[in-house]
Amino acid sequence: MSKHVSVAAIAEAMLDGIGSFYAKKDPQHVNLVRITLFPKSLANDFHRAMKNKEGTPLKDERGFFTRAYDKGKQLFTGEESFEKKVLTRETKSLLINIYCIDQYRITQAQKLIDKIIEQETQKRTISDETVAKFEHSQVDLIIQMCRSHDVQLDIDPKMYMITLQGLKGDVAVVDGNIRCMFQEIAKQEKIEAEALALAKDIQWLYLEGESYEKYPPLVNQVIENDFQKQKKICNVTIGSHQYKIRFDFSNPNNSTEEDVRNPTNKVNMKRYDNKTKKNTLALPKDWAPMDGSAHVKLVTLDSSSKEYNFVQQKFKVTATGNQITKIDRIQNSKLYKTYMARKEDMDQKNGSKNNELQLFHGTTPDSINQINTNGFNRSYCGKNATMFGRGVYFARDASYSVRYSGPGHLGGLLLQSTATVGTRQMYLARVLVGDYILGNPSYIVPPTKSGDILYDSVVDNTSSPSMYVVFNDTQSYPDYLITFQ
Repeated sequence: MSKHVSVAAIAEAMLDGIGSFYAKKDPQHVNLVRITLFPKSLANDFHRAMKNKEGTPLKDERGFFTRAYDKGKQLFTGEESFEKKVLTRETKSLLINIYCIDQYRITQAQKLIDKIIEQETQKRTISDETVAKFEHSQVDLIIQMCRSHDVQLDIDPKMYMITLQGLKGDVAVVDGNIRCMFQEIAKQEKIEAEALALAKDIQWLYLEGESYEKYPPLVNQVIENDFQKQKKICNVTIGSHQYKIRFDFSNPNNSTEEDVRNPTNKVNMKRYDNKTKKNTLALPKDWAPMDGSAHVKLVTLDSSSKEYNFVQQKFKVTATGNQITKIDRIQNSKLYKTYMARKEDMDQKNGSKNNELQLFHGTTPDSINQINTNGFNRSYCGKNATMFGRGVYFARDASYSVRYSGPGHLGGLLLQSTATVGTRQMYLARVLVGDYILGNPSYIVPPTKSGDILYDSVVDNTSSPSMYVVFNDTQSYPDYLITFQ
């Protein structure tokens, strides 16, 4: 501390600064102002100075503590290019004057402040192909969230990457909201995939002039869902116009569409049922009947059936030390049709029918219901492996998937002995591997094969793959759930 400045003068200047801040800024969320003194012996003199200052009017001019605080003209500035958006914070400076009896204590105080800053701030990177699918409105929403939470943002859709930087709590809030947006996009993509698959089975058409035109897949899905529910009227929106569909259940081809704005304007409709013809999206003939509107059903296989023995033999090729106790067939009509629609597209794209393999996937009890209902999803399947990319992993050998099955494992390492693990589960899945290439930990999607065409999957070894990774959730179907010990 300078020998020429008294404790009382320092206390007065600091209190003037704090008082000026309150007078000018009228803060609403400041509950406590803490003043730290070095050394402790200054406390009595400082306290006396505070008592003398109590009750005196605030000065109009700023104190030195307030002068040290530079708010800046704005908190954020936005920078935008065609493929990238950056939101940086305007630098905010706070000058802290540290008064100590020697340089050593000043250095210690500086280190403590640096440590607090390091502990309270965080830089977090989110890598997901969904980043490239954000619409302008969604990007604007993320920017707004970052502004309100004082978080620096860098969105690079070309690299499928978002970088956040700020206080840990604020970064965590923004990160959580962004991941919720990922889930909503994935949910919408699932609905769209189901709509496309349905359109290959059932297609509603409306009369336009002298010919019938197809309804868009999502509208077609709404119409068919209401038709199956036996609703007399279905309300749909196409563009900015609203329409009422009036069903004729005795003859669907007599159904009509009317414009809500002009009810007298009616057009005829037709329902084209492709299921009456040869259809690759038809459900397997050996499936058990599905109950009512339920689209998911587990059927336990008879241990003496050919189907059971087929699955068991594939399992026993490598998992010789494990015993199967039950095999369930997963009957998920929506998921199956979505998968088969994807298979049709891949077969057409690759010019072959050899795009599909039956592969194993180890799982934990907390993921089974999700997989049975929604299929394999990277958000809960990519917990253990990223060596060849950030997708869903499938193994050629059941023995490998054993390592990732049940609650007693972490990243392929058994945390319990096989004697105490109990029953475990893995899937025998149908997987569209298509054209593949060697994987890489940085892959969020498969690399480019030619032009804008990507490879279908990646593997651990292109000459003799034992591990396959897919990045699209519609490229796999959970055929059988194997319970074993």
